Amino acid sequence: MTQTYRAILKNNQITWLGDRPNLSEAEEVDIVVVRSLAAPSKAEQQQKVATLLAQLAAVRPFEDIPDPVTWQREQRRDRALPFREN
Repeated sequence: MTQTYRAILKNNQITWLGDRPNLSEAEEVDIVVVRSLAAPSKAEQQQKVATLLAQLAAVRPFEDIPDPVTWQREQRRDRALPFREN
């Protein structure tokens, strides 16, 4: 019978998440890697950000705002500041 348990493998050590199997000290198990938790490299992160910024620029989300400075001031004025009385 196959049972599934979640765990993290780090430096050849398994840390069980939640329920853990009832195993004897020398019991052999098969481990199936479902996904890698490795973070993307810095170069991959930079490339993704550059791609997203290029997509955002292509959409031109702010082109209907005639004066961005005035718009920004109006937005900030409407917002109540935390821990301050109006």
